[in-house]
Amino acid sequence: MYRNVGGYDRIGRAVFGPLLLVVGASILLEVVSLDSGPPGTAVGVLALAVGVVFLLTAATQWCPLNALTDIDTTEGKRTIGQPRDEFEPGNRTE
Repeated sequence: MYRNVGGYDRIGRAVFGPLLLVVGASILLEVVSLDSGPPGTAVGVLALAVGVVFLLTAATQWCPLNALTDIDTTEGKRTIGQPRDEFEPGNRTE
C-alpha cells in the first residue's frame, strides 16, 4: 500500500493517539470533571475518535487526509507541493 505518513509525523500520531484515548475515556467515565451533559460527552467522543484515527494512521502509515492534500511525510519521498511521479502508487488523475 502507498504510504504517506512517516518520520516525526508518525511518531507524533503514535504518541498523541493513546493520550487522546485516555483523555476521551477519562471524560466519558467522568474521571476528569468536565461540563456534564452533551458538551462534555461530545468532547470525550471527539477525543476518542481522533485518538483512534491517529493510532490507525500511525500503524498503517497512510492517512486519507494527507492523500487528499498531497502531503507525504515519509523519508526519501517528495515534499509538499512537488508534483507526483507519473508511475507513483496512489497517483490521482486530475
